[in-house]
Amino acid sequence: MIQWYPGHMAKTKREIKENLKLIDIVYFVLDARCPFSSFNEDILAVVENKPILYLYNKSSLSDYHKLVKLNLNEPYLIIDSLKKININKITFKTRDILAELLKTKTNQGYSNYQIKALVMGIPNVGKSTLINTLTRAKKASTNPLPGHTRRLAWIRTKDDILLLDTPGVLWPKLEEKVSYHLALSGAIKEEIIKEEKLAYYGLRFIFKYYPHFLKYYDIEITKKEDFFEQLQEKRGLKLLSEAYTIFLRDLKEGKLGAVVFDRDN
Repeated sequence: MIQWYPGHMAKTKREIKENLKLIDIVYFVLDARCPFSSFNEDILAVVENKPILYLYNKSSLSDYHKLVKLNLNEPYLIIDSLKKININKITFKTRDILAELLKTKTNQGYSNYQIKALVMGIPNVGKSTLINTLTRAKKASTNPLPGHTRRLAWIRTKDDILLLDTPGVLWPKLEEKVSYHLALSGAIKEEIIKEEKLAYYGLRFIFKYYPHFLKYYDIEITKKEDFFEQLQEKRGLKLLSEAYTIFLRDLKEGKLGAVVFDRDN
């Protein structure tokens, strides 16, 4: 169990609750490589009964065939904000989820009701890139609505939906396996887990589920335990720790191939 809960996260949760009455829908951004580990159940308590659209981001780095076999939260879209995969479906899906609300607003005389969405997720899951893609610009706050706080910023999309951007929120204690998966995907700093320990966890994972990935290094692997020493020799590295760093970077950046860290087998 790893305890890791920067003070700003508690403040963020308070500010979200203060603005919740303005929100029509929540965009819950998750990492498609670790769809369960990046799911913060604390957020559900914060957003209460607001409709949620789950956005499984970074899909180009994810093992799609494995991902779609998992029991994913509904309703959802599998997206990649950097490569703009399925981004154009977000507005359509949002209007579909909010169909009853929009009908009610139209009956009340709101001919062009502006949807307000709260963007949430753990750190480094791609929220900022998603927002920049939806707005086709760098983040820039619109005129603040009532209840706007300095920590949360309202941003208008090209489809005229107002997004409330929030800092990443983690939970106070991380299970060991969850912490490994979040570190391997870049959601939490690798320094929180000893690099050697994280590298060997990642290597065991690859050996078990994606052994063909290791062909990337063009190394005749004799024993799993010798891989990093062999990589060090192959690359002419001075320190063994450099081999750990290279492997973890390659795994995180998808150079080895697309993965899903969360498994049901």
